[in-house]
Amino acid sequence: MADASFQQARKRSPLFVLMADDGRFATYDTDTDTGVYLTPNWALAYSWRTQEEAEARIEAFERELGVVFHVESTGDGA
Repeated sequence: MADASFQQARKRSPLFVLMADDGRFATYDTDTDTGVYLTPNWALAYSWRTQEEAEARIEAFERELGVVFHVESTGDGA
């Protein structure tokens, strides 16, 4: 039984990312002053805790990058 409860405690909530039609993801880097950019690697995508938060950022990322995005869930969390 203890093993089952440990497994449940390790599960994370899904995160939400912005994905372009070509499969790339929206992200940004403030450490290197790269700013916003597209990455093919979902693990590097900027993520939000709720779908609503991600949807609220779509317009700003679309305007900055010139591509159309939709919200994707990372499933069980990242």
